[in-house]
Amino acid sequence: MEESFASFDIFEPHVSSVTESYNPHSHALSGGGSKSADAGQGYFESMTQAKKDYLKELFYKKLKASVGQRGLYEHMLVDKAKIDDHPSWREVRAWHSAQRVSALSRPIKAKSKAVATYVSLDILKCMRRVGCDSIVMQGAGADEAKMADQGYKGIVNFVDYTTKRAFPFAVRTVGDAKECGTKFVEMIRQVRTDFYGDPDATDWPVDKMLVYVDGGNEFGTVFKEAVRDELAGVDVTFQAAQSNNPNSVNSTTENSNKQVRNVLRRIAQANRLTTQNDGKKSKPWQSYWYGQQGVIFKQMVQLVNQRIDNSLGHLQPILVWNAYVEMWKRRGDTASAEYKSAQKVVQDAQDALMKDADMRRGPSRLKKTNWFKKGQIVRRENTFYSKDGIRSNMTKQGNRFSLSTYKVYSVQAFKNAPPIYELTLHAVGHRHWALSATPPWVARGSAQQLNFVQSCV
Repeated sequence: MEESFASFDIFEPHVSSVTESYNPHSHALSGGGSKSADAGQGYFESMTQAKKDYLKELFYKKLKASVGQRGLYEHMLVDKAKIDDHPSWREVRAWHSAQRVSALSRPIKAKSKAVATYVSLDILKCMRRVGCDSIVMQGAGADEAKMADQGYKGIVNFVDYTTKRAFPFAVRTVGDAKECGTKFVEMIRQVRTDFYGDPDATDWPVDKMLVYVDGGNEFGTVFKEAVRDELAGVDVTFQAAQSNNPNSVNSTTENSNKQVRNVLRRIAQANRLTTQNDGKKSKPWQSYWYGQQGVIFKQMVQLVNQRIDNSLGHLQPILVWNAYVEMWKRRGDTASAEYKSAQKVVQDAQDALMKDADMRRGPSRLKKTNWFKKGQIVRRENTFYSKDGIRSNMTKQGNRFSLSTYKVYSVQAFKNAPPIYELTLHAVGHRHWALSATPPWVARGSAQQLNFVQSCV
């Protein structure tokens, strides 16, 4: 069965008993939503500069960015140095939410002098900050026993925070610090080749380097020693990041991991009905993510670094990376057209990163104008892929949305809740999957709007 969406109810239209008993807070469709100005943003924008400066002094200098919203407010109330026109609770909450990195609400270690990271021009340099993380392709689950490809069972991903360029490498054992360290050294040699034209060069683009890692065994002592040995003379600092948290300092790497999976999944989906030329008929199509001689993996690396990145001002990571390299090589001739062209790309990317750092981050607000309309063609979401359930690596590599398409039959609105859509089958997406009776069929569940709506009607 190509599609298995057990959480969706298939039923005939206008069955009031089913409709009335349906919970509007589960399996709701929320298509095309976008962020908009909310009350919190209004409080932040209306705050005086004196209030913002006071909270900045209190939060970063005195409290070392170690408290949450409530903690910041309570410290402010007892602060003898607080300004007369001190911020209100709503203003404190809005200001705290607007910070670039969400601080953990726990006491800071006595020996630590670290504060929340500012995005400044001083750290916007290639290899100044690098995030590291692993992607498990073959895990311990029963449905993942055949997810290894060409002997590789996972991926280690290294990401340059300034350019968002990713350096993913396939590994045979996830959690092996020696193998992970070897891959990091391989990345170092790639960087030196780009900047100096020699992988054996001893120079490095920066004097200081901050490496974000999580608690995985692959980033243990052996890994750190391998990095420091290769970067002798460079001040390398390893900072632990909270794992599985998209709001942690390692969020850039987590997002890159998502892009890696997205590209590998799409390549596997495109090749699912073609012969893989390895004679392994029992091997599932989802497990072809590396390819012979790494052909699929190399395609993925290229596509991930050529994608448009919003945080870079809609520029490609590889384009920004090449601009930094070009500026470095032509630093002796700053008047040349090549240098100025590269400088323009770097400046645009830095401005976008600075703007993104100051941007208010809040919950999305789904407006009625963003709802799907009656008659639109959509796909049903595979709820086994959603994060509210346990997802295997086989599932992550599979289809996120149904191959079949559906037409929105009706839209039901609820107060303070997402809308509910009734869907009729539009086109069966695979010959091995079909409904057992006569259409029209109606289903409830998540959906994705197709880019080619008109061509599907």
